[in-house]
Amino acid sequence: ACPSTFLPQYYIHEKMGYKPTWGETICALRLMLQEMINLDVISQPVALDVFKSMHMAYPEYATSVFHSNQISGDIL
Repeated sequence: ACPSTFLPQYYIHEKMGYKPTWGETICALRLMLQEMINLDVISQPVALDVFKSMHMAYPEYATSVFHSNQISGDIL
């Protein structure tokens, strides 16, 4: 799971030069997309399309998104 407190930690690590894992990057991306949805910056279908495009970079997670047609943090 990807806790909501993860994003501030991710930003701190990023400033310190820490190289995140793919799972950490996906977690941060998911939280940022959820925040943008909540602020009406992007729509849910756009966020889903962004996650579907991750298929090439993180196929296990993307496969779950394609099959269920919803975003979840279960793979993390």
